[in-house]
Amino acid sequence: MIEDHKNEDVQQKKFSHLSSRPFCDADPVSLYTNESFFQNLQSTPPLLPDRESSSSKMEIKPPAISNIMSNDAHFMNHIQATPLASTWNDVFQQAKPCLYATIHLNLRLFAPLMIIYAVSYLLLSPLCFSSPKKQINATKKENQNRFRSIISPQTVHGVFFTIASLVAIVFSAIVTTDALYVLEYTLPPLVVLHLLTILLIFHRSPFDRKYTLMITLPISILALIQILRSDLDLPAIKAGFYYKKDSWIASSIVREWPEEKRTYDDGRGTKWLLTGDARTGVPFFINHVPQQKFVRRWVPTEELGETEAIILDIAFPPDGIHRRDKPIYMVLHGLNGGSGEEYVRDFVHRRTTIDNSTVAVMITRGLMDSPILGDNLLHFARITDVHVAAGALRRAKSPDQTLAGVGYSMGAITVANYLAKMGQESNLDAAVAISGALDTRQQPRYKRSRDFWQPMLAKTLRDTLITKFYSQLSTRLSLSEIHDISLADSMISLDEKMFVRYNNYKDLGHYYSEMGAMGDFNSFNNEKDETRLFVKGVADGISAEEQGIGRIANVSFPLLCVNALDDPIAYWGTLWDPQKVANSGDGFVMLLLTEKGGHVGWPLGNNPNTDGWKWMSDVASSFVEAIDRINVTKE
Repeated sequence: MIEDHKNEDVQQKKFSHLSSRPFCDADPVSLYTNESFFQNLQSTPPLLPDRESSSSKMEIKPPAISNIMSNDAHFMNHIQATPLASTWNDVFQQAKPCLYATIHLNLRLFAPLMIIYAVSYLLLSPLCFSSPKKQINATKKENQNRFRSIISPQTVHGVFFTIASLVAIVFSAIVTTDALYVLEYTLPPLVVLHLLTILLIFHRSPFDRKYTLMITLPISILALIQILRSDLDLPAIKAGFYYKKDSWIASSIVREWPEEKRTYDDGRGTKWLLTGDARTGVPFFINHVPQQKFVRRWVPTEELGETEAIILDIAFPPDGIHRRDKPIYMVLHGLNGGSGEEYVRDFVHRRTTIDNSTVAVMITRGLMDSPILGDNLLHFARITDVHVAAGALRRAKSPDQTLAGVGYSMGAITVANYLAKMGQESNLDAAVAISGALDTRQQPRYKRSRDFWQPMLAKTLRDTLITKFYSQLSTRLSLSEIHDISLADSMISLDEKMFVRYNNYKDLGHYYSEMGAMGDFNSFNNEKDETRLFVKGVADGISAEEQGIGRIANVSFPLLCVNALDDPIAYWGTLWDPQKVANSGDGFVMLLLTEKGGHVGWPLGNNPNTDGWKWMSDVASSFVEAIDRINVTKE
C-alpha cells in the first residue's frame, strides 16, 4: 500500500506540467485580452468584417469572392481553347465517380427492404394465382387469341415472378458480399439467406427448371467468385475502452467518468439502421437541430509573412453570460463543414443550453466562404491555425478553466495530430477526436471508403478549391495540374493531385505522415514485423535506432479517440493496436471503440430524430467534465 502511494506521488510529479503551465501572454496585435474578452466580445469590432456586412467602417476588408475563376484571363483562355467534346468528357469524368458511389450506396442501403418485398411476393404468389400450368391449359382451350393470352394473369404472374426472383437473388448476393453486412451478421447466415432464396425461387417457379436455372445460376456464381476473391478487410481489433491501467491520470479519469456515458453497444442504438452506411447517412436526413446564434471573431495567424486570420464562431449560454466555472470547448468541424454542420450545432446547442458552457467553432481557412488573402491555402497537415485559435481562447479564459478541443472526422485527425506534435506546448487542456484516424498512411487501404463515400466528399472540396482559389492555384500549379484536380475522384486522389503538389510534399506518404498523430509510427518496441505501411513515404528512411511508436507518445494532455468499427469512411486500421497505443507515453491517450455507430453517427432509439447526435455530443462533454472534476488542468 505504501509503495502504491509512492508510485502515485511519482506519477503526480511526472504530470506536474498539467498544473504549472506557462500562461500565454497576450499578443499585442491580438483582438483579445485576458480580462475582458468575453465581457466585451459583443461590442468589440472584429479584426476583419463579415463580407456580407455593410455596416462595418473598418478599412481592412476581405476580397470579394465572386467566382474568381471566371474572372481569371488565363483560365478563360484555357476554356475557350478547349474543344467542346473534351469539356463534355470532363463533365462525365467528374460526375461518374459520384454517380457510381451513389448507386452502390443506395443498393446497399435498400437491400434489406428489396429482399423483404421480393421474398414476400414469392411466398404469397400462390395465394394470388392458382396453379399456373392448369390455368394456362384452360386458357388455351377457352381462348386461342394470342393477344389475350399475352396479357393473361398467368403471363403477368410470370413477369412479376421473374422480376421478384432477380431482385431477391441480386440483393441477397449484395448483402452476402458487402463488408459491412458481413461485419454486422457474419458470413454464414448471409450465405444461408442467399441459398434459401434460391431454393424458394425453384420451389415457387411457374417455369421449368432450365429457365429458373438461367435466372439464379449466373448471379450466384458471380457472388461466389466475389466472396472467394475479395478481401472484406473486417476489423481485426475489438470494441472496448482502452487506457493505460497503471497511469495515474488515465485511472483518475476512468474513476470520474461514468461508464454509462461511454456505453453504446448495449442496445440503445437504432435497431432498424442495419449497417454503418445507414448509421452514417440517415441521421443527416432526419435529424434537425435548431439554428445557433454565433458571435464571429477573427484571430490573426502567426506564420511569417502571412496576413491571414482564422474565424472563431463563438456561442454563449442562452443568457449571453460566459461561465468561468464551466469548461470551454473549441470545435474542429469536418472536411467540408463549419459552424452550420448539423452535428456541430447539436454539440453547441447541448453544451450552451444544458451545461451553460461557451463553445467556439474554428473554421478551416477558406471554408464557409471565408477569404484567403495569400497563397497559403488550406491543407490538413497544418496545426498552426489550431494553435493560434486555441491560444486566443486560452488568453481569454480564466486561469482555472478547462479548454477542450472536440474534433469530428477531419477535425478529429487534426486535433489528435496537434496534441501529438505540440506535446506540453499544447494550448488545449484536453481533446476528443470523434471518427478520426491516427495513422492516416493506412487510409488508402480502405477501398470501400474510397469507392463509395470519398467521391462525394472530394467533389465538394475540389469545387471549392477551384472555384474560389483558382488564382492562388495558378501561381504554383500548371493548367494541366489544375485540370487533374478537377478530375480527382476521391479524397486520396485529391490529396495526391492537390495538397501534395501545391504544398511541395515529397509524395502522398510524406503528406499523410505529417497529417496523422501516428504518421511517424513505425513499430511497437521496434517490432518490425508489425509494420504494414501501405503508402510509402519518408518513414521508410528512418534508421533502426529511431524506429518506434513516434509522436503519439508525446501527447501530454488527455486525448480520447472515439471510433466505431463499422465506420464506412475512417479505416479501423489507422488505430493499429488500441491497447498498445494507449500504453504509449504517459497514458494520456485513450481509445473508445464501439461495434456500431457509423461515421459521426451513433443514432439512438427507434426514432433517432428525437435525440439527434446526443450520444456523440455527450460522450465528449462527459469526458471533459471528468477531467475538470479531477482538476488536472488547474493553472
